[in-house]
Amino acid sequence: MTVTGILLDDIARAGGTSKTLLADLGHPGALADALAGVRDQELAALPCEYDLPEAYFSEVNDPTLVNLTRDGTIVPQVRAADCGDATAGWFYDDPTHPQRLLTCPATCASLKTATAVEVQLSCPTVVLI
Repeated sequence: MTVTGILLDDIARAGGTSKTLLADLGHPGALADALAGVRDQELAALPCEYDLPEAYFSEVNDPTLVNLTRDGTIVPQVRAADCGDATAGWFYDDPTHPQRLLTCPATCASLKTATAVEVQLSCPTVVLI
């Protein structure tokens, strides 16, 4: 579809979505459905892996002083081998020289509905034993 020569899909892609979402405003609920589609695209694009912030390397540089939070609640660290589909937690890409935090599938799904996700530094890591 075009509007005065501009392809709407090009505008959608420039804005970070994959395609134009159209709503027939003559039908009740069409706008709500279209907005739900936008929300679903945005949630699907949220990450399940987080780079350690630069402050980690310049100020902390200690893997036992990192936490991941979802809406202010700490998500526990787990061993990568213990990260099953139902396990809530995260682990380092490299336990010795970490660069990123990777989340278990259940945590990844949970983070996609969070209002705030943070990598916090300088407090002892909460570990699920």
